[in-house]
Parts: sequence; structure tokens; C-alpha cells
Amino acid sequence: SLSLETLLYASGERQLSSALKKMTVDDNTEEVVIAKLSEGAFEPLESWKPFPDKVENPSPDQLHRFGLTAQELATLGSRHPLELVMEKVAAVDIIKK
Repeated sequence: SLSLETLLYASGERQLSSALKKMTVDDNTEEVVIAKLSEGAFEPLESWKPFPDKVENPSPDQLHRFGLTAQELATLGSRHPLELVMEKVAAVDIIKK
């Protein structure tokens, strides 16, 4: 389904159990993103804020929780850490094909 594919893609995981573990809301969750995948599903509340285009400086803990290893982070050089996140997400699509 579209919702499961979106979950897998956003998590950067191929397995549903791994994606759910990574993307589940718990007591440590600070923010959530809601994706409206069809018209009429719900109406956003006025108090909801738009998600920023990108996080300027993700913390090492945030990157680790997304599944990036210290070895992967060591390859960054001058690149922005979010480039590794995008590579991981893109790899889900490549591996599926």
C-alpha cells in the first residue's frame, strides 16, 4: 500500500519491522510528521507548524537513531550529515529494483 511504502521509504529501511521500530512515536519523540496521502483524509489543525525544509545540524544521537553508524559518519568529510540520510533513503529504492 502507499502508506507502507511511504513508511519504508521515509525510514530508509527495507523491512517493515525495522521501519516501525525506527519511526514509532514514543515518550522520547519530540516532533512528528503527518503525511496526507489522499484528499479528504483529515484537515490539519491551525496549531500545526509546517516542517522545515531541513534540519540544519542534526545531533549525533539523531543520526545514530536513524541508523547511521560511526563508520558511515566518518566518511562525511565536508559533506552535510543529511546527505548520508538521503543516501540511505535512496538505497531503499535501489535495492528494491
